[in-house]
Amino acid sequence: MADGFTIVCGSDERAKWLQHRRSGIGSSDAPAVLGLSPFKSALSVYAEKIGNFDDEEATEAMKWGRALEPLIIKAFAEETTRDVVRGGTLVRSNRWPWMVCTLDATQYSFAEHEFDGAGVLEVKWSNWRVGDWTEGVPKHVWVQFQHQCAVTGYKWGSVAALLGSRFVHTDIERDDAFIDGVLVPALREFWTRVEGRIPVSPDGSESSAAALRALYPEDNGLTVTLPGEFIELDMLRETLLLERKVRDARIAEIDQRFKAAIGTATVGVLSNGAQYTYRLQKRSGYEVAPTQFRALRRRAKGQADA
Repeated sequence: MADGFTIVCGSDERAKWLQHRRSGIGSSDAPAVLGLSPFKSALSVYAEKIGNFDDEEATEAMKWGRALEPLIIKAFAEETTRDVVRGGTLVRSNRWPWMVCTLDATQYSFAEHEFDGAGVLEVKWSNWRVGDWTEGVPKHVWVQFQHQCAVTGYKWGSVAALLGSRFVHTDIERDDAFIDGVLVPALREFWTRVEGRIPVSPDGSESSAAALRALYPEDNGLTVTLPGEFIELDMLRETLLLERKVRDARIAEIDQRFKAAIGTATVGVLSNGAQYTYRLQKRSGYEVAPTQFRALRRRAKGQADA
């Protein structure tokens, strides 16, 4: 089937938008399925798709991102002199119906040396993750962009971002080798698991922990026999716990030696420039009695004091 998409609904139809979003893999889901998202795991996406979990609760960063989105789009349009149309509608791929996305905007370039036809415009706002952009568009954003190209059939597009107070944008071309060879096979396998209710493995992240709490909120009193592979996991877990116990005891001993060496002073300085502070800490009493204690902190040479 040829590339192309079908418009499903607008994001202003919140209930309908959420329902249809759960019926496919969205562009923000794709990096998680590939293990590249810093925000959520493949298991949390799985739990969301089967209706057991809502991993889309609006954070302060998301609220600010939505509020700043029109300004970023306006800045991009002015700087590139391209025609930009704001998005907001959820669209479904005709070729891969289990792939959906909601474009921030669509752009059109009429310069002879640029691209033909419509292009994706992905908008980002970042404050605390500014460092992720030092080598260009972060990998998870690039994957999100390629997913949108796969859904829409567009051959090009851009990412525009406000990084703190710095505005950046870059043009990106569709990568068919990645889409056909990596993205689509991984998402197809994932969607098969969703349809068959076969959970993906957790990855140790807090997102996976939250998904597990949503998937299995209660126990039923029964006993199950675990697969043989869990014997090896059990042995590995016991080994890691023992190593952690030894490590924590060693760290505690080292900290105590630093505290003893600093004594009644506040700061201990090493010849390599590192510093250890041993300051008195105070906590106000509310429902619990007020306490005070001293905390040991390390500061590397040139590092700001916390």
